[in-house]
Amino acid sequence: MNTIKQIFPYLNPFLYCVPILYGIVKLFDYLIGVDSVLQIGWNKVRGTLGDNKAYYNIGLLFFYQIAFYYLQTLIFYVVTRYKRRNVIENLKLQAKDSEIETPENTRKVMLNVLRNQLVGMLIVIVAYLLNNDFSRARRDPELPNFFEVMLHLICCMFVHEFGFYYSHRLLHTKRFWRFHKQHHEFKTPTFLISQYSSAVEYVFSGFIPITLGIGIFRLHIATALLWLSIVPVILTFGHFGYHLPYLHTPQMHDNHHLRSNVNFSVYCIADLLHGTWQHSKNVQEYEKSNEWIPYSGLNYNKQG
Repeated sequence: MNTIKQIFPYLNPFLYCVPILYGIVKLFDYLIGVDSVLQIGWNKVRGTLGDNKAYYNIGLLFFYQIAFYYLQTLIFYVVTRYKRRNVIENLKLQAKDSEIETPENTRKVMLNVLRNQLVGMLIVIVAYLLNNDFSRARRDPELPNFFEVMLHLICCMFVHEFGFYYSHRLLHTKRFWRFHKQHHEFKTPTFLISQYSSAVEYVFSGFIPITLGIGIFRLHIATALLWLSIVPVILTFGHFGYHLPYLHTPQMHDNHHLRSNVNFSVYCIADLLHGTWQHSKNVQEYEKSNEWIPYSGLNYNKQG
């Protein structure tokens, strides 16, 4: 029971946010007297895009997630600017401001993120030229029901969790550390660095684990868009540095940036199975210590 209480703040928020949003939408349907406002919207999308696979596989799936990334980045930026007025300062986890918070570092990070996204776009275009239905996302006229959506989201979560965990641990070995050290350049993370990495890490530890489940489980494209909305928010929250009420806490990943040999996963599951999960006791205590290890072997040696 104690472990469950410790883990609960790190749980994927879609496990409760999606059902809440679904309930709100159904209430809205009832109030305006329609069967499904989402189905009406999907019918309009299909009517506009027709059956052109490029519109769905490149336009919707890829460019939607890029647009959503910059929208949520803007929201996070606005929220963090209010810390100057002590609105969320008491929710800050780290003892000091992130090293990124200078114009030079911000510019460097954003140019790196843009480069990685261009690499992702190149991969998507090549995949489309080889197979114009490469994503395998379904475009059925009827939207999936709530239970199918939740099942597919949970399936994608497990693919992402274990795909990210094993690739992430591999990047922490001596042989592959050179591809990951860029992401650990900033010991005190902030929301901007969720996609700050080498191109190799972006593809093999980010792009592939996130998108693989879409094709494996043949998600409806609407479910895929929901998944591609959830993941950027979770990853950005993981580097946010503030624990907003009722939302995913960044403490787990903060400890990873501080210690580098714990908390490799996104959703705690793989860390619990492999004994690499560490409850975030007091992040400030770790900042005062000098025990920051640049890489750790696959044979985990528990510390702290």
